[in-house]
Amino acid sequence: MTILLFFANKLGLINRLSAYIGSELIRKFKFDYIYKKYNKKQKHYCNKLNLKLSNMVNLGIGGVEWKKYNRGGKFNRLCLSSLYEKK
Repeated sequence: MTILLFFANKLGLINRLSAYIGSELIRKFKFDYIYKKYNKKQKHYCNKLNLKLSNMVNLGIGGVEWKKYNRGGKFNRLCLSSLYEKK
């Protein structure tokens, strides 16, 4: 993979616009922006829906009553992001 990136860079095949936009977003937003923005909402909805907090602020971990949301893994993860923007 490193060799492919080397040749792509050498030939000028890098998407400079995307690289610029990514750099600007990194400069504009701190690393914990999403966490700070949604952490309180995650706690609110996890308490309201009887979920455990996840390390990711857009997810809650449900017990057996949420089994229908299991995607074949060990946990019943519920996406909370659609609740965050509702007023």
